[in-house]
Amino acid sequence: MKISEQKFRALCQLCDEILNSNNPIEDRVVVPWLHVVRAHPELLKRYTSVYGNKYLIVKRFIKNITRLFFRLALLTGRRFFRGRFNNRSFSNFCSSGKIDVLFVSHLISEQHLEVNRDFYFEDLPNIFIKNGSSVGVALINHTKTSSEFSQRRCKNLHFPRLILPESTGITDELKMLWRMLLLASRLLLDARRTQSKVSTVLRLHAACEALSESALFVLRLQRQVHELVRRFEPKVIFTTFEGHGFERVIFAVARSVNPSIRCVGYQHSGLFETSHSALRRLECMYNPDVILTIGEADKRRLEESYNDEVTAVHVVGTRRSGPLSTSLERAASFLNNGRACLVLPEAFEDEMRFLFDFAIECALGLRQVMFFFRVHPSISVSEFIQKEPKYKDLPSNVAFSTVDFKSDLSRCKWGMYRGSTAAFAALASGLRPVYVHRVTEISFDPLHRLGSWRKVVSEATEMSQLIEDDTSCLPRSVKDEQEAVQLFLQDSFSPMNADVVARLFNIPYEKFDNLRDS
Repeated sequence: MKISEQKFRALCQLCDEILNSNNPIEDRVVVPWLHVVRAHPELLKRYTSVYGNKYLIVKRFIKNITRLFFRLALLTGRRFFRGRFNNRSFSNFCSSGKIDVLFVSHLISEQHLEVNRDFYFEDLPNIFIKNGSSVGVALINHTKTSSEFSQRRCKNLHFPRLILPESTGITDELKMLWRMLLLASRLLLDARRTQSKVSTVLRLHAACEALSESALFVLRLQRQVHELVRRFEPKVIFTTFEGHGFERVIFAVARSVNPSIRCVGYQHSGLFETSHSALRRLECMYNPDVILTIGEADKRRLEESYNDEVTAVHVVGTRRSGPLSTSLERAASFLNNGRACLVLPEAFEDEMRFLFDFAIECALGLRQVMFFFRVHPSISVSEFIQKEPKYKDLPSNVAFSTVDFKSDLSRCKWGMYRGSTAAFAALASGLRPVYVHRVTEISFDPLHRLGSWRKVVSEATEMSQLIEDDTSCLPRSVKDEQEAVQLFLQDSFSPMNADVVARLFNIPYEKFDNLRDS
């Protein structure tokens, strides 16, 4: 069942009402389901049962309760204790015993352990190290490899990294399971007291989600961050700030240990048109002291939402923008690049299948155009093809990319995408962005503010017409449109600015000359 824009807005409002109801917020903020991030098809799948078959929630309850009992059984087995969180987890994390700045980041590929910058925070850890501050990076493991094994492969280089284990030990895990049961029972009681039918259904779903693996993940992360802050006493804690519930929990648990700690959220991917949870305030404990953004456009939206003296919003920029090319350079790239289209899906498998299938349909009618599939860094092409064997035999003008991203951008004229923020890089390199829209869904185009240079298609015939038009377009018209693209890019992204960090955290400017110039 598809969720309309009207139902999406109502869903956001009702979930916020539950989070901000009279009961203590810590009883509900750990439920990720209550934090509606944005209107993305994959993210909205978890909410379709609210407006669908009422028996789906019963099925979901049974599934979550079964998993809960399975975990209880697992607690008695030896396998559970592999990689648990204990004193030995800290042995190689910080030799000095204290940390000035703690980053809570994400590991989405083991290759990221071999480079001297963080995938999400980029050079920010190195900026503090240049100041003589001690830095530690705790990584939430999103890979299929166990944290214990990845930790052995980890190259700390300039700053120590701790890959957070999958468990916290038998006592803590039992406490968390008990807390989940209590939370679910409270939400069930709330559901009985409410007068509105929709609100009752929503609370029943929230009670069900309080028993989910995702809620257990947040509780486990809460325990791990509590221990890290207690043991290493950081003065500043950074985490990503994209609207997920665990980000708010990190701020709150850090303050519960050290009320004077500075909590900083970094907007890594930017805001979407329908972004919600990142833009709404909760109780003070759960809001960041500082939000660092990648560009002026996001800064304006965040300042409208956090229009108080508690949360400051600053543009720190991103290395991903790089030196911005001129409109003439981008126009020349578009006109000179070959007749090729770069297909840029997100990491969701359903999204990959949909975009790849659409591109293949286009390719069958455009034999003179090459289509290159570029998967998300967290996806293994070989594993994906093994799971989806139909992509082994592709048309002659379709292939999975085997070159780096920069090389892909330099050989293509069009960039086909849906929710991937890689579309910004394609745009900055002169490619024409082509958003593939399903007529039955809410648009989640990251380039929604861009004017006529961005094209929207829903049918393969529309893509064929677009390519035909671009093949015969006049150079002058391309150059004129790139002027508007230039303004859009300057408003959306800024180069990484070490001076902003220096000013915010009282770091001597002269220590960052090399970073400003790099």
